[in-house]
Amino acid sequence: MKVINTDKLIAWINDLTVCWPIILASLGFAFVVAFIYLLLVRCCAGVIAYLTIVLILAALAGLGYIFQMRIDYYKGIQDSRYELTMKVLCGLFYSLAGIWLIIIVFMCNKIRLAIALVEVTAHYLASTWSVFFVPFIFYIFSAFFYAYWVALSIYLYSTGTVDSSQGSFIPNIKWDSTTRYAWWYNLFALFYINAFVNAYNQFVLASSACIWYFEHRIEGGPHKPVSKSFYRGIRYHLGSLAFGSLIVAIIRFMMAIVEYIKQKVDATGANEKAGKIFKCLLSCCQCCLECIARLIEFINKHAYIQV
Repeated sequence: MKVINTDKLIAWINDLTVCWPIILASLGFAFVVAFIYLLLVRCCAGVIAYLTIVLILAALAGLGYIFQMRIDYYKGIQDSRYELTMKVLCGLFYSLAGIWLIIIVFMCNKIRLAIALVEVTAHYLASTWSVFFVPFIFYIFSAFFYAYWVALSIYLYSTGTVDSSQGSFIPNIKWDSTTRYAWWYNLFALFYINAFVNAYNQFVLASSACIWYFEHRIEGGPHKPVSKSFYRGIRYHLGSLAFGSLIVAIIRFMMAIVEYIKQKVDATGANEKAGKIFKCLLSCCQCCLECIARLIEFINKHAYIQV
């Protein structure tokens, strides 16, 4: 067990108590900026998008022209090294400007579709204010769950036979098999609940957007799409969310086991060739599991949208 530096902890708490007005003010300022940006996007998303595209093209071409002018300058003073550098930079920015122009020409339909999606999204957010509070609700729930999980983990960690024979201030604790299984079960519960909260959050956002899109032109508009989405998730789709979360939790739990084995290998101080190969294989397993986890999360997100 590692000894906690109480001085740093107390200093961090004191800094937090002093800086909390600045943190709240920053959050309020960010919310105001986001609100203004949404209003601008809702009113003139096309103008902003096309202006941004033209400005990027002008910036690339302008930089290419500036470096082209510098070529003549360094050529006049017979500095071949900087002249070559300016030629390379000039060709690079002109090439980027040409590539950007080709993308604009061949992606006109995609650009118009993207602008239309942004306009619809801004209109949805402007008419469904309650959707802004959905992530905060899940953040608060997650904070309470993490606090409970930490308290339970401390309780499980301290459960066992205390070995104070070493004379250390913090004694070692020996676990039996039941406590060890309970610890791993508690860790799996962390992954599972966390994945389920993320899945429920994604489902509520997707469901409220779908309800608004298909009902906003009806007389009276959509009726409480966010609260209706919470109810739909519990009433009809709880099994789908739980199953998708279970797959993600199993993969994350396997990653934790691999990391545990890797830490044990590092603790043994294996410097032999076989130990290094084993650590390399574990790192490859971690990389593959991380790729699989991200792929499953991507599939789950779109599956919740289809649901």
